[in-house]
Amino acid sequence: MFVLMASLAFAVDPAVSGSYQLDHSAEELSDVHAVAVQSAINGLPWALREFARRPVRRVIYNCGRLGIALSDDELTLGCDEKQDKVMRRTTDGHATLDGYGEPVDVQMSTTPSSLSVQFERSEGAVTTQYILDGDQLRVRKSLNSHRLPEPVVWEVRYRRAVVVEPPTD
Repeated sequence: MFVLMASLAFAVDPAVSGSYQLDHSAEELSDVHAVAVQSAINGLPWALREFARRPVRRVIYNCGRLGIALSDDELTLGCDEKQDKVMRRTTDGHATLDGYGEPVDVQMSTTPSSLSVQFERSEGAVTTQYILDGDQLRVRKSLNSHRLPEPVVWEVRYRRAVVVEPPTD
């Protein structure tokens, strides 16, 4: 059983709600991820760097397609073809099931143009900030772990996806 403790501080629902498409080429995204991986392992002893590269590379990821939906009582985050993550918008802790089977503290906050979500486990935390910047959504991720000498931070851009409705006859 997985326990999820949530502490949510919501302002006005942000304008970040919607569907987005990654606004980087595969090469650009690969470069962003490579820099993040290298920054994570640079502070480690030389002998450990190659052993650490693969596990760090696995957790540095960005969705090609991203969905953000806020309702009065839920936040839903969609990523590519993965199952949506649905979190209740309450200030009280609640239980939910997750594939990892570990307790996680979740904290969220919003402004009119941003959403911040932090998942914290015993071994570390991932904070994702979704910031609307004109017609683009900047997604800034920060990975913290007691195993890393300093947080790993990377940022990518998304553009709002055009949703084409099928014609009705």
